[in-house]
Amino acid sequence: MHRVDAERLLTAIRAGQGRIASAMFTVDSHPGLGFLRSGGIRGRTQAAWASIGPDIDALWTAFNALNQQIDEVSAAPARRRSEAEAATLRATADLAASLEPRTAAVVGQLDTVNAAWTACGAAIVPVTDALAALTTLATGLGEAASVATLNQRGAAIRDALLSDPLTAAPLGALTDAAGADIGALTDAVAAASAGLTAQASVRDGFPARVTALESAIDGVRAEEARARAAFQRATEKINDTQLPPAPAAAEVLRARVIDLDKVRQRKQWHRLTDDVQALEASIARAQTRAAELRDAADGLLTRRDELRGRLEAYRAKAARHKVDEDEELATLHTAAHTLLYTAPCDLPDATRAVYAYQTAVTARTSAAPSQPTGSEDAR
Repeated sequence: MHRVDAERLLTAIRAGQGRIASAMFTVDSHPGLGFLRSGGIRGRTQAAWASIGPDIDALWTAFNALNQQIDEVSAAPARRRSEAEAATLRATADLAASLEPRTAAVVGQLDTVNAAWTACGAAIVPVTDALAALTTLATGLGEAASVATLNQRGAAIRDALLSDPLTAAPLGALTDAAGADIGALTDAVAAASAGLTAQASVRDGFPARVTALESAIDGVRAEEARARAAFQRATEKINDTQLPPAPAAAEVLRARVIDLDKVRQRKQWHRLTDDVQALEASIARAQTRAAELRDAADGLLTRRDELRGRLEAYRAKAARHKVDEDEELATLHTAAHTLLYTAPCDLPDATRAVYAYQTAVTARTSAAPSQPTGSEDAR
């Protein structure tokens, strides 16, 4: 081989050596390799390491051989190379050429492992942090046992993802199954956290919560007083109101507030939270119930007044049609009027009486011409 050709080939070999050295450094410092070497892997990830590990060892052996060969051929004097020396140069060049795609392939495999591992870590870290915070909160409330199962689930999922990321995230993204597991755990942790946070809120803000409860009960008491007043008016003016007993929940609710402090003193935060929330719901229902009963009582008087208005409207209609002096109509009107203006008023009878008068007026006025009065017939 001519000296110039030999030097040109040697230069190319050295350039390849530099690229291979850089690639080998990338392999050796690759985070994917560090993960694989950390141990505790299984499944597809373990199978991948069983292939990648020997490949890397073989690359180092070949790279060391390449360096040795380059050193040897570089030591020869700058002269025309013998056939044997030329063959060695060509073999060295072939070795360098074969190592470059092999190192690139290993780097690609390590990239795949690292992408899967990174995806799994990114997915598990938030729920792991949430579990840690939940455990701290539960311990402070004396409820550590309540989150033991969630911690066991979290540990199992974490182990499954981080010991075999190539199964959980083969393409650098979680599989549907792995994502569903993490999603379900995240939801469960969030629900438990909400419950324990509520307990902590009741524990830490108990005096203010009691003040709010007492204020709400005062509102119930006021609404029940209005309801009782409406019941009294209705009872005086309406016969057989069929109303239930007047509401009187405020005092019972007040006694339940006193019971809350006993639970607080025993530091039964879970029960205290349930009792507070149940009492808040009871207060809201009592407030609504009192308002509904007040409306029901007032509605009886409203119904009576509506019947009075209807009776007078149809009497006016009878007058416009000059049938108001009809003896039967007069008798029907008197009966309805007496029922409506007698206390207590019998609403069912009064309703029937007004309807009878209305029907009779309608029957008589349908054929009789009306006198112009400037207003519409009552309907």
